[in-house]
Amino acid sequence: MSSRLPKISKCARNIVLSLTTIGNTNPRREIMRQVLVVRTDKLPAIIGNLQGFVPLSDPAIIDRLAREAHMIEKEQAEKNTDFKQLIPYTVILNPDKRVYTYQRSIKEKDYEEKRLRGKVSLGVGGHIENDESIPDNIRRELQEEVKGVDRDLMIQKEKLELFGIINDDSDSVGQVHLGIVFILHTGCKVIRSRSGEALWGMFLDAGDVGIIIQKEPFENWSRLIFSHLLEFLSAS
Repeated sequence: MSSRLPKISKCARNIVLSLTTIGNTNPRREIMRQVLVVRTDKLPAIIGNLQGFVPLSDPAIIDRLAREAHMIEKEQAEKNTDFKQLIPYTVILNPDKRVYTYQRSIKEKDYEEKRLRGKVSLGVGGHIENDESIPDNIRRELQEEVKGVDRDLMIQKEKLELFGIINDDSDSVGQVHLGIVFILHTGCKVIRSRSGEALWGMFLDAGDVGIIIQKEPFENWSRLIFSHLLEFLSAS
């Protein structure tokens, strides 16, 4: 796989990705969408019996998930709690330690997953499909969902780091998804939502995000990581 990143935006094109490749060589299927999953009963041996968010920075856990991962049809995966779909979930920070925050569309035509419509989120991400690796997936999701608009305030190099794992069975979304959380340190001062799937998207101070959590419908995964993100920001 080439190390050259596709053109996401001028601000995000130099993301440094040094993660283990997870993928599948099955040919693309035009009819049934394929997603990467791990059997739920395999997870305790990999991540223990954790529930919620657990911070970690050791990429070895990606290797362990990779050894158990395989592709199945998305329609099957969404209905079967015997599997967890692997979702890279990227929190984007700018140089001022502001957090990219966005609200998903409330319209069915704009956002497919009805369980998350209208909810505010701190993570950009989606299913690992067909022959994608994790780096491929992150590139694609960034390309689809965000755009940099402050073109005069860019730096030469971006940094992506592993932040933790979300395993949350408290709702129907978490019961069939496993979040692999990353933090992207970007040189962008301003980015916006590119996709019609979002009502709005912008960098916000962590304090403002805390206020929004109290007032707006907030995605559960973002609630789980927020206090840990505050600790990370205060220490960095």
